[in-house]
Amino acid sequence: MLVIAATAAHAADTGASIARLRSFGGTCEGCNLAGRQLTNASLVGAQFSGASFIGADLRGSRFKGSDLSKADFSKADLRGADILGSNFDGADFSGANLSGIVAKGSNFEHANFNGASLEAATLIGSNLDSARLAGADLSHTSLTGVNLENADGRGSDFSYSALLGANLEKGNFRGARFVYSRLDGADLANARMDGANLSHASMVKAWIGGTDLSQVIGLTQDQVGRACANAQTRLPPALKPHICPRR
Repeated sequence: MLVIAATAAHAADTGASIARLRSFGGTCEGCNLAGRQLTNASLVGAQFSGASFIGADLRGSRFKGSDLSKADFSKADLRGADILGSNFDGADFSGANLSGIVAKGSNFEHANFNGASLEAATLIGSNLDSARLAGADLSHTSLTGVNLENADGRGSDFSYSALLGANLEKGNFRGARFVYSRLDGADLANARMDGANLSHASMVKAWIGGTDLSQVIGLTQDQVGRACANAQTRLPPALKPHICPRR
């Protein structure tokens, strides 16, 4: 396996050589790999924080135990990428295509996914605390156990997605679509949901304590009766909360 050694990695002179490889590691902080052809690339134990992958072709790539914090993947193509135990804290994925990626146990805290496509992606046990997801496509996505606390998901699409046990506490999901999504066991405490579409969403044991759902679309008594509310929960007229003990 070809690997770039840490001592040989310099942002100014290694970009071209890296782009010719399919498997590499080491350190290349701040490297400029914008627009490069990196299909099926493998980054294992790599340190690429602050690197630029703007518009790069990373289809089928693999990231394992790597640090890509604050890297720029805007408008990049990462379809089918496999991500395991890697750090993307503060990374920019705005306008990127991440359809079908599999990300397990990885950190995307403060990452920017505005306008990105994550359709049919799998993000299990990953951290998206304070991530920006405005206008992103997360339809048909598996987000089991994902942390979306304080995330900005305004106008995003979670239709047909599984958010089982996910944490959406204090997130901003105004105008988002959760049509036919599965929110069973999810935590929506104090989430901002004005204009969100919850039509046909499954909410079994979802915690909606302190959440204002008075302006959501498609919410029914059956859904509310299966969720868990408290005295601070606000619902549309005629719907009655199912009060549960405080979590």
